[in-house]
Amino acid sequence: MSASSELVMVLSIGLALAFVVVWSAWLQRGSGITAKDPLADASFDFQESWLSTFTGLIAILGTISISSFAFISSGSGTGTSFTILSLFFALLVAGGPLAFKALASANGTGTVGGFLLAAAATLWAAFGVIFSLGMFLLEIGTQVEGGFEGGEPGLATFLMMAIIVILIPMIASYAHSKLTSMLKGRKAFGGVSFL
Repeated sequence: MSASSELVMVLSIGLALAFVVVWSAWLQRGSGITAKDPLADASFDFQESWLSTFTGLIAILGTISISSFAFISSGSGTGTSFTILSLFFALLVAGGPLAFKALASANGTGTVGGFLLAAAATLWAAFGVIFSLGMFLLEIGTQVEGGFEGGEPGLATFLMMAIIVILIPMIASYAHSKLTSMLKGRKAFGGVSFL
């Protein structure tokens, strides 16, 4: 599989999963909740918005780690491609709250739809970072340990891949429960924090 097809796959799967989680939460909303409903108190807090913080941190650390590996390996440039992808996901995390504010009304009040767009951007970045890290680990496992394609993977590669597989449903479950609890009724709109 070429580097460009791997990147398209990471982007597509991450976007699809983000859409499914947000759409599923939207379908479970309380009666009378619309995308245009005001949501004035949405905020970003490092302690409350742990998925955004986690994703941004992993994207930045991944960019640094992957770019250093790209210089060391004599591969096909996949490390450089994943570095750019990690930067894209870091920008996507930062762009979510910015999109919420940009889509706000003239008086600065955001909407439920804008919040869901920001949540989808954060989830796309979270899933994308996890999948791109997994794809990169597969490449490292193949080059360094002879894993997966060339034989048995090393223990470190196997454990990291297991953690990645476990993180996907955990991220989806956390985001879905947070979004559905917010969308149950207008009383839950007060004091909402980003994912």
